[in-house]
Amino acid sequence: MKEDLNRIFGIDNHISFSTGKAGFPLAVIKNNLCHAEITTHGAHVMKYQPNGEKEVLWMSEHGYWADLKPIRGGIPVCWPWFGPKEGLPSHGFARILKWDVVSTAALPDGSTELVMELADSEATRQYWRGQFKAKMTVVAGKSLKVSLSIQNADIHPVTYTGALHTYFTISDINTIEIAGLDGVSYIDTLTGDKHVQKGHIKFNAETDRIYLDTLATCRVLDPGLKRVINVAKTGSRSTVVWNPWIAKAKRLEDFGDNEYPGMLCVEAANNATDVITLKPGETHVTGTTVSVEAI
Repeated sequence: MKEDLNRIFGIDNHISFSTGKAGFPLAVIKNNLCHAEITTHGAHVMKYQPNGEKEVLWMSEHGYWADLKPIRGGIPVCWPWFGPKEGLPSHGFARILKWDVVSTAALPDGSTELVMELADSEATRQYWRGQFKAKMTVVAGKSLKVSLSIQNADIHPVTYTGALHTYFTISDINTIEIAGLDGVSYIDTLTGDKHVQKGHIKFNAETDRIYLDTLATCRVLDPGLKRVINVAKTGSRSTVVWNPWIAKAKRLEDFGDNEYPGMLCVEAANNATDVITLKPGETHVTGTTVSVEAI
């Protein structure tokens, strides 16, 4: 498998393919700007480290590595639904199935592009009857650009929710803050109550919120790592912010009991009031761009 991928899609000084955990094919991007890693299992971005910086994405040391199981950390692709669904995989099937590599490119600015696709098949129809073509585009360079394109290939309208469920490496959840959502309404999914954000987001307990009707760029302010992670987005009018804290970390089988202080999710999402409906032939693209700057 890796030999064929390298022969067809490998690019010297940009991208090569190896065998990762559980035998999953792994795309390794190493250019003059960054190091990134993406597995074809779920089109899952697992690593992004700009040259001279610490790792930006967070990965659990206790995650599942198996067919039809999600990977904990990085950027899981939640689609075509977000959250639990009785009798079906939580957060959809896109993150538990194999995607196909369709193209790679060395771009003029020195970054590297990888494109993967997932289309309806017998495997997807076990979970969802819609006909579709999903495309995941990853551009890794000075910034990390990830976009999920969904085309409705059915003769009927298709409705879905989803997210680019991005996990970030942070120094300490007790000291970081998120700027950019002041004045935005949000749903606290732990209680079902609706609130309005006042000032920066700070953390002292389990947090699971959906910020509504917002296109804002979030800024993760991390004094411990002396950096700011900028999280911009497109095609998304909802932003999810999540940290499991102590009790939920212990309940999650694929999450270490003491891992929660070092991670934070800030997600470009389409959920709650931001549900996507596509007419036959229509396409929607949800994207996130991650960049780092020193404080």
